[in-house]
Amino acid sequence: MNMLDKNIEVFFNSLFKETEGFIEIRMIKKERDGSGVCPNWYSGVDEFISDLPEIIRCSKEEKANAYFGVLPRREKGKGDSKSVLSGRAAWVDVDFKDERTHEAFEVKLREFSCQPSFIINSGHGRHLYWCMKEPVEPLILSDVSKRLTHYFGGDHTFDPPRVLRIPGSVNWKNYDKPVEAQIVSSNPEMVYLPSDFDFLPGTDEVVKADNSCERIVNFSETEMGFGVPESVMGLIKSNKKLGDLFLGKGKTTGDSTRSGYDFSLLKELMKRGITDPLTLAQTIYHRPDGEAKSKGMPYIAHTVQKVLNSINNSGEGPIDIHFEKIIIHETEPPYFEVYINGRKIEVDDVNVFLNRKKFKELIFANFHFIPKVPTNQEAWEAYINGILSNKDIVSEVEYDSAEVSEISIITEEVEQIIQDLRLGDKVEDLDRGLALDYKGSKCFKQITIIKYVSERYPQLKFQKKIPVILRRLGYESKIIDFDGIKTRVWIKREQDEGDV
Repeated sequence: MNMLDKNIEVFFNSLFKETEGFIEIRMIKKERDGSGVCPNWYSGVDEFISDLPEIIRCSKEEKANAYFGVLPRREKGKGDSKSVLSGRAAWVDVDFKDERTHEAFEVKLREFSCQPSFIINSGHGRHLYWCMKEPVEPLILSDVSKRLTHYFGGDHTFDPPRVLRIPGSVNWKNYDKPVEAQIVSSNPEMVYLPSDFDFLPGTDEVVKADNSCERIVNFSETEMGFGVPESVMGLIKSNKKLGDLFLGKGKTTGDSTRSGYDFSLLKELMKRGITDPLTLAQTIYHRPDGEAKSKGMPYIAHTVQKVLNSINNSGEGPIDIHFEKIIIHETEPPYFEVYINGRKIEVDDVNVFLNRKKFKELIFANFHFIPKVPTNQEAWEAYINGILSNKDIVSEVEYDSAEVSEISIITEEVEQIIQDLRLGDKVEDLDRGLALDYKGSKCFKQITIIKYVSERYPQLKFQKKIPVILRRLGYESKIIDFDGIKTRVWIKREQDEGDV
């Protein structure tokens, strides 16, 4: 396979690995009258990929538009909403009406915190895909796709049975100017959870008289799942107050009825960053006393709505971003890896967590908006403690004198290797052991450094030390856009004026 074919194979493996059901394909020669539609179903991604060259050949030679169902189908011959199974990607279809809308899209894409796993040039626009860490229910993926579509100004193509153009095939909408659909950005390692997109406004919001937004929530029994979401259960197990509220005990003031415990539990969870209405609903639905479940979905929706309104009007409101996890490296001084809204941010100042102003500055610098934070100091501290309750501690390895000597040698070697790296001209050169110039700084891939050090010191086991060495030399790992292709590289850390 050529390089493009390999990217296509990676694309479909990312979308359909570990999924059940069938992959639907539609070949359409004349779209306007629906004639010439030739559907097909494949029982797995391997079978489908083996037929891909023939599908693409047919598209090119027989002037057929080739589409695939983004989500797997339950059985052959059916592609409606009831026949869709859990899948691994959310999607957006954006058409460019003119150069102005294209430029506006590129600006939004650059500023977006959760970068797509794949971007397809569909011929007259872009198809964006965000791959998930595990298969996700169709309605949830459709909701995420809907939120993303509203952000990017895409077409209303977020229905679960949606079919989109096969990359590598030809777009024959204009028979006089056929265009091949191509993968222009491939980052299969970038995977997400649906909750990573909670920061996007829902499409079921109404604007009130004071111009504020109030989300109107509604849930179905099928959305409640089989247990408390894992992110919430981790908080409940690590926090006594939350644990007691979940079990329906411990309240000495306020409403001590079962519905009172539902309300208090959700309020405390929201203060700690659990803001997704569906997640809140699932939590009280699965409380051990079974009260919320027995009262039904209208009661659950009313309770969640009441907590949302209460928090938003109290000054204790939750932060409007989502923390996935935090890793604390016990270095000297310590530094933190904070995963927020699908992005990793490295923090080396503990005051970021103690000072709300510094926290706002951090978020603004990385996401270009000012976050909502609790104005109440006690609520802020509770929120930060909730974040830290899910921390992972990584201790720096204690090296003996021989290892220290090795690290010293390797550090000098790495410094020399970086200095000697030749510059390439295009992003593919990064995979050929070259570096690229980015705004006057040399950037490179970690595997390049490992390769050159291995050639000189094949007897040493140093691979895990390379990131530590690179950080000590003043480099950081980040994703950079090279002409539409986003790639993770190491680059010299930018210094603040105070560091000079």
